[in-house]
Amino acid sequence: METEMPAKASTRKESIPARLRPFFWDVEFRRLKLDRDRDLIIRRLLDRGDWEAVQWLRTRFSDRDLKNWLVDRRGAGLSPPKLRFWELVLGLPEQDVNDWLRSKTRQVWDQRAFR
Repeated sequence: METEMPAKASTRKESIPARLRPFFWDVEFRRLKLDRDRDLIIRRLLDRGDWEAVQWLRTRFSDRDLKNWLVDRRGAGLSPPKLRFWELVLGLPEQDVNDWLRSKTRQVWDQRAFR
């Protein structure tokens, strides 16, 4: 079951800072809103964000919220190395992460570029 993860009260209708634009090259950046687009924003910044992007994200969502987000999605959308990184930072259960990475669906997706 997906946990509702509200942003902190002051950020509900917040736009994304311009310095994060390079992480959202494929969407209309000026239309991104933290409350409406939180799944895209969290997934993209956890997987591809630099230090400043991750710091910004962690001021908007607690580590517990980010951990719950990853658990609800079984790590989907994050590369295996990034998922391992967040396992350590957020205290995700190692066995859960192992299971997510071993899942058949995940393996097909992660191997899509190999011929």
